[in-house]
Amino acid sequence: MAIDDDAVTPSVCADFSHARDVQHAAQSGANLYAAGLLIASGGYVPDSTLLEGYAGEHARAVLMANHGGAVGGWQSTGRIVIWTQRG
Repeated sequence: MAIDDDAVTPSVCADFSHARDVQHAAQSGANLYAAGLLIASGGYVPDSTLLEGYAGEHARAVLMANHGGAVGGWQSTGRIVIWTQRG
């Protein structure tokens, strides 16, 4: 997937928690790893810390778009964050 001249690798739900997912994105030449998630308040800090680490480790921008509101019995914390290639 591309936006202008930037290669983007999307990630859905829990895929981001598997290191091989972001490794594949980096190996494929993606400039941006874009994760669409549903994270509740208890998981926000560890999950966002993991994604921030990916940005620095793989020298790629990482986007976290967290669902806002309740769905299927889960209450998401919302929030959208992007980390640069420097983490």
